[in-house]
Amino acid sequence: MVFLENISQGKPFPEIQPVSVMVEDCVFAPWLSVVREHQPIHIQNMDPIIHDVQIYETAPFGPKVMLHRPLRLNPFHPKDVLKDHAHKTGEAMIDTIHFTQGRRTFFLECGFHPYMQAWGLAITNPYYAVTDEQGNFTLPDIPEGVYNMLTWHPGMAGFLDMKVVVLANENLKTRIEFQEPKNRQVAHTTMSSSYRFGTKALEREGAVIDIQVTHEEQSHGKN
Repeated sequence: MVFLENISQGKPFPEIQPVSVMVEDCVFAPWLSVVREHQPIHIQNMDPIIHDVQIYETAPFGPKVMLHRPLRLNPFHPKDVLKDHAHKTGEAMIDTIHFTQGRRTFFLECGFHPYMQAWGLAITNPYYAVTDEQGNFTLPDIPEGVYNMLTWHPGMAGFLDMKVVVLANENLKTRIEFQEPKNRQVAHTTMSSSYRFGTKALEREGAVIDIQVTHEEQSHGKN
């Protein structure tokens, strides 16, 4: 993700809306949420099992629990179908984003399923972009000035900070490159090889079991 700091002019923030996180087949979506301080967050479960939602605000000086609550199973999920989500969403878990001690990133995981992981970053102005798979991004409509442009990726240990000079009616092109961390031990790289659903529990509900282990690899192309 790429965003500007120290900008007090230009376009206003859009009206604040709840940030939405969906749980489907034991995957949090989106993997990266862009949030604002005191923004409502709605987490909904499409799965026929309970999840243990844990959100930790993170920083180099240490994490802190932001939220830790069970997410009820979806009562509308058909008992004999595993991959069909044409049913209603479950009741949303509703809370509010609040950071402390200058933190601005959070890590979201399920305490029951360690491979379920996602991230969030707080912004203070509308000049931000999540890169595409190739790392490309565009920040339009920036007023003329000198700004700090920060780049962040959860797997790259911290922020990259560079000065940019934006001139009126001109396009600025830049290249940002992360150095591969030597000892990457962040939470979202600890993938589990166990099944997403406990087969015994599902069989008790009458489900026909045909499960393949299909953990997604988290791409490092997005910032």
